[in-house]
Amino acid sequence: MELSEVTSTYQSQNGESVAQFISNFENAQKNGWIGKQEFFDYYTDLSMTFTHDEQFIHFVETTWGLNEDEEAGVFKEQIGYITNALRLKLRTMANESSEEFVLRNIFKDFDLDRSGNLTMTEFGGIFHKLAIQCEPKYVKAIFRKFDTNKNGLIEFEEFANWMIYDAYK
Repeated sequence: MELSEVTSTYQSQNGESVAQFISNFENAQKNGWIGKQEFFDYYTDLSMTFTHDEQFIHFVETTWGLNEDEEAGVFKEQIGYITNALRLKLRTMANESSEEFVLRNIFKDFDLDRSGNLTMTEFGGIFHKLAIQCEPKYVKAIFRKFDTNKNGLIEFEEFANWMIYDAYK
């Protein structure tokens, strides 16, 4: 497919001017190809116009329809260690009890808005309150692990199930 065909196809699908974008690349104008180094150099220069990395990331994500992988750099083994430490401290709080009443009281201690669910913020507070150092990317990964119904909240049943049955999965 010729560059002009790609440009017109992309324009008709997205309503944007690829020709304007391609005009930034010398080789693309000559032979229709954008080399890796030229592409890299272009985005390096472009990134210097942004005052914060987050702005540049947002620009690239929205321009190319991409999202940064939230789980990048999250290691399953580390999640296991942190999850085990969390469970150990929570079990200590419960005096090793698996009784629903005891678990509900612990859950309520962290449910700050009394909604009956733990939000990501409330869940992160557990780590702080229990003095478990944990990077936000691991808090998010562990939250997703606990949120078995994938509704963006940790309900008491999910919490209790993990505390009693699924502790080491």
